Amino acid sequence: MTDVGTILRVARAAAGCSQTELAHRVGVQRTRLSEWERGHCRPRPDVAVRLLAALVATPSLVKGARSRC
Repeated sequence: MTDVGTILRVARAAAGCSQTELAHRVGVQRTRLSEWERGHCRPRPDVAVRLLAALVATPSLVKGARSRC
């Protein structure tokens, strides 16, 4: 099973977003996003929803489809 951090990092890269850009869109510090991607902690459910919305995340995105952030 793939961890949340890896999925987040892959989805962000597929969307063509930098950590700074995605963090701004979601309303968090870039360092917090980095912690999530490295698996140090997980986003709260309300923040996870904002991440999904910012990345337009769908199962196909997580599997490698491209999208714009």
